[in-house]
Amino acid sequence: HEESRVIDQPPAIEINLPPLTGPQMAIFQIDERPERCIDVEGAPRSAKSWGIGFWIWKLAYKYPGIQVFYCRYKDDDLVTLRDVWAKVSVYFPPYLQPKWNSSDQSWDFPNASRVLLSSLRVSEGATAAAIHGKYKGKTIAVVIIEEAQEGPWANYLGLKERLSQSKTPAGEDFNYPLKI
Repeated sequence: HEESRVIDQPPAIEINLPPLTGPQMAIFQIDERPERCIDVEGAPRSAKSWGIGFWIWKLAYKYPGIQVFYCRYKDDDLVTLRDVWAKVSVYFPPYLQPKWNSSDQSWDFPNASRVLLSSLRVSEGATAAAIHGKYKGKTIAVVIIEEAQEGPWANYLGLKERLSQSKTPAGEDFNYPLKI
């Protein structure tokens, strides 16, 4: 009987980020906190979204194979997430850049990490069960809901249930941070 091996940390990658504000630094360290559910609050225009963008990149390389669900409630608001992503991405070298996967609506990183970009809203005529359609069946480690107050509580509860990733895409056990 062979014990399964749990991977804790990949090799170090050195990145030079711009100076982060206090709130951005707090966001950047969310994966090191014990709480599962974190509400990031702050003044308008305090660069919280940039902090989230840098944190997503950290997650992608600190935890190879991590699945992150990055969302807003309405489709139209995904433009804002893409804009923040584009601005934050310039701080990372070309060899670390993910490829956009249009069929899965995700940024796929060279180390098998994936950031799924999605809205939560479903069509008006959808049944109550369809409300979870955008994330049903997905195994996710981290959920980031920008402007969470825009979405129904039922989406939050459904996404919270998805926090279950414990294996890499290759099937190895891994201690992913499970956060929403």
